[in-house]
Amino acid sequence: MKLIKSGKGKPATVAEIAATEFKAAKELKAMPLPLLKRRCGRSAKAILAAADIAAAIIRLDKDVLIAKVKRADDKIGPMLMELAKAANEARGLHQLLSAAEVRLAVALAVVEGDELRAAGEV
Repeated sequence: MKLIKSGKGKPATVAEIAATEFKAAKELKAMPLPLLKRRCGRSAKAILAAADIAAAIIRLDKDVLIAKVKRADDKIGPMLMELAKAANEARGLHQLLSAAEVRLAVALAVVEGDELRAAGEV
């Protein structure tokens, strides 16, 4: 986990974290919810399909993998492109999930802080 720092080199405050906007989050926030859900679903399906292929590839010994590539080298380029596209989709979903995680954590910190102040504990 990366420490979010303020512009002063100190750990960021809850308010500073709350003000942080992730690039992907801005773009995705502007989408209608049904469209965003469909896009996330398509991304997840593409990632799952590529993960199946990736799991099979990483289990192969180097010599076996090379032999398979020699036998089907006309299919390797497109397969490599699909893996690259899925990796990019995974990065996009990771940004979405990270942005949601941070926003939820900040909201929780604000609520808990308000409750502590109301109880006179802060």
